[in-house]
Amino acid sequence: GDSSDSNNNNGGGVVKPAKKKASAGMITIKPFEKPPQIPQNFYSDSLDVLQRALICVLRHEALTSSTSNSNGNSGGLIGREELYRSVEDLCNHKFGTRLYVDVVKIMDEASGEVICRLLGEASANGDGDAANCLDALRLDDSIVGYDSSTLISELNLKDGGGGGMGNSSSGSQIDTASISGQNDASSSSAKNSSSTLASSPSEKRYELLRRMDDVLRVTFINEYLNFVRSIFTRLDRACVYFSEKELDDIVGGGKDEPPAGKVVERSSISQNTRTWGLLEVGLACLRKHMTRAPTNNNRMTDVTPPTKTLPVLTSLVLTTAYAILSEYDNNGSSLGSNSTIGDTRPLVRNCVRTCVDLGALTPLLQELIVGATIRFQKEGQWWGNALSESKRTAPDFLQHVENRLKQSSALTSCYIPSNSLATAALRQISQSRCLTSAAPADASSPVADITWSPINNNTRRIFPAIIESQLLAPHLVSSGILHPQHLYPMLDDGDGSSTNAGWKVNTGSKTFLNAMRLYGLCWRMTQASAPSSSTNSSSTPRKRNTAPSSTTSQENALQALRVAFGEYGRLRGSEITRQGVSDNNSNVKDIKEMERKVIPDLLSFKAHLESLHNIAFRSDESLGTMVRSILEDVMNEATSQDNSDGGRRTAELLAKHVDGRFRDAKAGSSAVPVTKGALAGDANEAFQSEVLALFRHNQSKDVFEAFFKRDLAKRLLTGRSVSYDMERSFLSKLKAECGTAYTSKMEGMFKDMEMSRDIMSSYAAYASGATNAASTSGKVVDMEVQVLTTGYWPVYPKYPNIILPSELLLQRERFESYYNEKYQGRRIAWQYSLGHCIVKASFPKERVPKELNVNVCQTLVLLCFQYEDGPDGRGLKL
Repeated sequence: GDSSDSNNNNGGGVVKPAKKKASAGMITIKPFEKPPQIPQNFYSDSLDVLQRALICVLRHEALTSSTSNSNGNSGGLIGREELYRSVEDLCNHKFGTRLYVDVVKIMDEASGEVICRLLGEASANGDGDAANCLDALRLDDSIVGYDSSTLISELNLKDGGGGGMGNSSSGSQIDTASISGQNDASSSSAKNSSSTLASSPSEKRYELLRRMDDVLRVTFINEYLNFVRSIFTRLDRACVYFSEKELDDIVGGGKDEPPAGKVVERSSISQNTRTWGLLEVGLACLRKHMTRAPTNNNRMTDVTPPTKTLPVLTSLVLTTAYAILSEYDNNGSSLGSNSTIGDTRPLVRNCVRTCVDLGALTPLLQELIVGATIRFQKEGQWWGNALSESKRTAPDFLQHVENRLKQSSALTSCYIPSNSLATAALRQISQSRCLTSAAPADASSPVADITWSPINNNTRRIFPAIIESQLLAPHLVSSGILHPQHLYPMLDDGDGSSTNAGWKVNTGSKTFLNAMRLYGLCWRMTQASAPSSSTNSSSTPRKRNTAPSSTTSQENALQALRVAFGEYGRLRGSEITRQGVSDNNSNVKDIKEMERKVIPDLLSFKAHLESLHNIAFRSDESLGTMVRSILEDVMNEATSQDNSDGGRRTAELLAKHVDGRFRDAKAGSSAVPVTKGALAGDANEAFQSEVLALFRHNQSKDVFEAFFKRDLAKRLLTGRSVSYDMERSFLSKLKAECGTAYTSKMEGMFKDMEMSRDIMSSYAAYASGATNAASTSGKVVDMEVQVLTTGYWPVYPKYPNIILPSELLLQRERFESYYNEKYQGRRIAWQYSLGHCIVKASFPKERVPKELNVNVCQTLVLLCFQYEDGPDGRGLKL
């Protein structure tokens, strides 16, 4: 078996068993005579290597070993693995807390070096004056609504750049071409000349953003801090930065002082305790140096010098905000393809991310809110002057607002983050009593108090809410685009063309583009309102203007539209109903002709209002109520201040219109639009439905009943009705609308007509054998009698002393004899005014006899003029 050699077991070490066939030399494990210890300069040497590695990464240099090889050359490159093992060894030997503090100091020095490098590069482009090291912040003049002279002093600019987001002077002008988006010859030439001058400052602005992005984000955040996280991963997992203060105060103190707070092991911290890792501490170090203003020695200080030189972080926030707002001057797009700086949106997005990483999202959003509010407030003032001076039309303004809203949605989705940080930043902004720009305000210009409503704490609503409040809402008033001069052409001209041809033109296929756009913009006001602003002079006290709630905004916008729409409908309806009103300059023929157009025009106007409600106003319930109110006022002539008859004239004209349709089917066929190819029955049903729709709004239904009853009686008695089925159908609709009592007498008329036909059938058999009248006079007279119930029919004049000819007297006596035999106890009262006769006349100079359809009284007059002995031996025979 195996055995161990006790002579070679020195100090109790364990000897590996070996086979007897092995050689005499055995492997022996012995303990160290002295315990192993780390080198005396282990921590300092390791820290020196790590510090040199971080400096090389920051300065884009190669990291090599400090030792030399046998040839006298410097050592090879040091890789990430070696650095990572070095950090791991330091943590294993309990140097983690000390290393963490030193790494924070290293990152703090690196942050200062980065800022100095940025300032040095900026000052290298100037005249060497360190006080003007940020002269690359020149902005172009194309930004609308800001005073460039103010920003020259604010940002230490030397060559007179462009506008900014500060408070502008009252005399600043607005570029009409960039606001309205029109491409007329004069504006385009002016814009081209101004853009040539402003291209260089605009490129310098984006060049500064590119330099900031390259130094701050690419070099420090992406490369340096990510390298720190990767190399010091073991340290970041073992230790954390802990402090009772906020993150901005953790790295406070001078450059040579240790940062505030303390480093503790992560295992000793509870889960609910707020801690920060190396990345957060590194960003805090960078933020500390960026919030200090540069001095003349190109160093950083906590005290702002009297030269008003802005800190780097403020410059980054302002320039990023300017770049975002300047896209409104490029119609929502980046600079053109002819620009040497190319597409700038990725660059601006990176700058926004840098602001978010540095905790400057709240200042950035505040600058955007203040700048956009001032911008669109001045833009709204320009449009107000343009509308009042008729330089622009209301459809142009609505199209411009719609384009601005589309641009705003694109900008917010492109640049502004939609997360909890942005929501918290907006909530913090809404708690401020007054929002101001970071740029120093000009004392000579008025101050605008701007507040942000907490209802708008949605990043997607920042720019749209500002446009609604500052650009759109001031013009949704009776003196703005709701003025009759601007509103009525949009409501009349439904096809969206620029010429106003009136509401009667092309009533069948209107699209109502402008009215639809107006309603859509009013409906947007249902969302939360944007910041409100008021301009106060230095002598008057400031008043805080809070943004209205969403309900109030909705009621204001839609209520204003409802009121203006109601005035429009009543005015147009009054113009229709006043047609045919007699005056001294109109003859009777013209008045009658105009009266015939009233009801057809009202039917077309009703279809026009319903199309507006269904298409343009998207069947809005409140506006539907307004349509019914308009029709009720028009039908009752409540729109007329003088000579209002309560709708009696309209009711009379409506009854005449129905009578004309029922007497002649072609009379009103064009009054109601009918689908092509529809049957005549469908057309009649549509006509009756439209007439009843107008009748439903008229309050003088008794007047309509009187005239309709009189005309119905005439049609029934003269037999001139187109169709009894049509008459009965309309009568049933009136019964359903007004009740049985309203149509009971008219239904009795139809019963009398049916009974009269039965009586005449019976009377014809009774009178067939009587030939006395024909044998004595030689004339055969046929008489048809219609027996009417007195209470059903209108009251007609009576002629009790009328003298009938013998032929008619004989027929009357014969019918009275028949009727008294059949209906005992009834009394017959003859209505001669309703009778008519067909008289056959043989005139002396006419070979063919004529048949004259005349009433009874006319017949008696004609009989008085018949004679037989004329000059030529011929006479007038009747």
